[in-house]
Amino acid sequence: MSVKFIKIGFILILVALIIVTYFSPVHRWADGSTYFMQIDSISHDLDIRYEQKDIERIFQNRFDDLPAGLWLMKNDNGDLFYAKEFTYALVASPFYTLLGKNGILVFNSVMFFLMIYMGYLYLRHRNSSKISFLISTLFFVLSTTFVYIFWIHTEIYNMFLITLGFFLWFNYLYQIDNSSGNRALIYLSLSALVLGFAAYAKTPSTVCILPLLLCEAYFRRCKNFILVSGLFIIMVLLLYGTFYAMTGSATPYTFQYYFVDKYPFLEGSDSNCSILATPIIGELIKSSILSLAGFQKISYNIFYYLFGRFAGIFWYYPSILLGIICWFGFLGRKTHSNTDLGCLLMLLPIILYIFEYIFLDYDNLFINYFGGGHAVGNRLFYIYPAFLFLINKIEFNKKTIITILLVLSISFIFVAPIISHPIETSISPMEHTTHMPFKALPLEYTELNNLPLWSPPVVIINNTTFYFTQSNIEVYDNSLIIDGPYPELLFKSTPITTYRIHLLNSQESKHIVLKSGEFKKEIILNASQGELIDLPAEPIFKINNKEYLYKLDISILPEFLSDNKLVFNLIGKSD
Repeated sequence: MSVKFIKIGFILILVALIIVTYFSPVHRWADGSTYFMQIDSISHDLDIRYEQKDIERIFQNRFDDLPAGLWLMKNDNGDLFYAKEFTYALVASPFYTLLGKNGILVFNSVMFFLMIYMGYLYLRHRNSSKISFLISTLFFVLSTTFVYIFWIHTEIYNMFLITLGFFLWFNYLYQIDNSSGNRALIYLSLSALVLGFAAYAKTPSTVCILPLLLCEAYFRRCKNFILVSGLFIIMVLLLYGTFYAMTGSATPYTFQYYFVDKYPFLEGSDSNCSILATPIIGELIKSSILSLAGFQKISYNIFYYLFGRFAGIFWYYPSILLGIICWFGFLGRKTHSNTDLGCLLMLLPIILYIFEYIFLDYDNLFINYFGGGHAVGNRLFYIYPAFLFLINKIEFNKKTIITILLVLSISFIFVAPIISHPIETSISPMEHTTHMPFKALPLEYTELNNLPLWSPPVVIINNTTFYFTQSNIEVYDNSLIIDGPYPELLFKSTPITTYRIHLLNSQESKHIVLKSGEFKKEIILNASQGELIDLPAEPIFKINNKEYLYKLDISILPEFLSDNKLVFNLIGKSD
C-alpha cells in the first residue's frame, strides 16, 4: 500500500464521514438538549445565558423531544445559564452556524477523522505506513466510539482532546530524541495547553498531565517541568475564569436544575426555578468522598468495567488488548530514549482514569462509570485513545498475531452489530443486550438503577422492585405477561426467605422449570391452568445493608411451542 493509496484512503474516510453525518437524522439523547441549546445560544447570541428568546427559538426549530432533559444553573443574581462546560459548544458553534444542526455531527466526524490521522502519524514513527494506516483506522472504527459521532454530546470531543494532547507530546519526545530541542519545546507547550483544555472539559482527564511531568522529572529537565506545570495550570485557570466572568459562578455544576417540561420563560412556568426542579449539588457534596463504594462494590465494578453486558470495555473497545499486549512486550526492553519512557508512562493515566470512575461511583445520583441510562457501551471511556499510545513498534510475533486475530474476532461478534446501526442502537440502547451473544455476558448488578432497562421499565410490585432484561414482558395490573423466550427475572427486596408466586398458563401444555439459587422445581401446566408455588429465595447480590437482589430463572420444555405465554404474579413473600 503506497503512500499515494494511503492518502486516497484518508480522503475517502473523511468524505464518507462528512456525507454520512451531514445527511444523518439528528436526535436528542442524554444531555443533548443542553449542549444543543448552548451551541445555539453561542451561535446566535454569543453567550451561554438561558433566556426567553433561546427557548422560543428552540421551539421554532424543534426535533425529537427537545428541550427535554435540560440542565440549567442559576448564579447568585438569579440569572440562568446552561449547566455544562462551554468549550465543546464554543468549538462546535461555527459548524452549526454554517451547516445547521447536522453541522454538529459533521464537527464530530472531523474530530473522529483527525484522531485516526494522528494515530497514523504517531505509529508511522516506528512502523510502515501501511501498518500504521490499518492499525489506527481499525483502532478507532472498531469500537463504540464510532456511535458517538451521531450524538450531540462531548464523547468524541473529550477523546479528541486527549488524543491531540498525547500526539503533540510524543512529537516532542521524538524531537528530543533527534536533538531538535528548540522545535520540541513548541510541541511540549502545545501539549500542556491542550491537556489543560481536556482537564477543564472533563475533570478526570487531569491525570493525563502526569506522564509529561514524570518524564521531565525523570530526565531532570527542571525548566521544562516548570513550563509544563505552568502552562497546564494557566489554561485550566483561564477557562474557569472565563466561565466565571460569563456566569458569576466558578463551575457549571453549582445549583443545577433539571427540566423535562415547564421550561423557564414559557407560559405557565416559573423562571425562578423555585418549584420546577431540584438542585442536586447539596446531595453531591454530602455524598462525596465519604460515599466511596465499599470494597465489595469496587471489586464488582472492576469486573463489570471490563466484562459487563452493558459497559464492558473488553467487548465494546477490544483494541485495548493490542495496546496492552504491545506495552507488556515493550516492558522487557531496555529503555533509554524519551519516547520509550513515554510509552511506559502511558499506562499510569489509563489506570488512574479508570479507577477515578470506579471509585467515585455514587449511589442514588447521576454519577456512574459508564454514562448511565442512554449509554451505548461505556460512553465515559474517554481515555480510550491513550491505549493507542501504548503501542510503539508492532512486531508480528506469535503473541501479536493472536492478539490481532482476537481483536478482530471480538469486533466482528460484538462491535459490528453496534456500529452498523448507530442510530437504532442509540435510540434503544438495551435492545442489542437482549440477543446473543450479549445476553450471555454478566449483567451489572451494581448499576441496575443506571442501566437502560426501559422495555418494559423498572416497576415496583408488592414492595418488590422488578428489573427486566428482555423486552418480551408486559406489565399489567401487577402481573407479568411473559411471551418466551423466558428471561431471568430480577427482584430487589428487603431480606426474604421465600416468595410465593402464581403462574397461569394460557394455551398448550407446558413443562415449566423454575430455578432459584440451588433450588429447582418442575411443574406441568395444562391450558388455562394456574398454580401457586412457594420458592426459597436465595440472594445473588447484596445491594446495601437493607436490600438484596434475587433471581428467578424460568424455562419451558419443549422450548419451541406455538404459544409461549405465561402470566407471572408475585403475591407474597416471607422474611
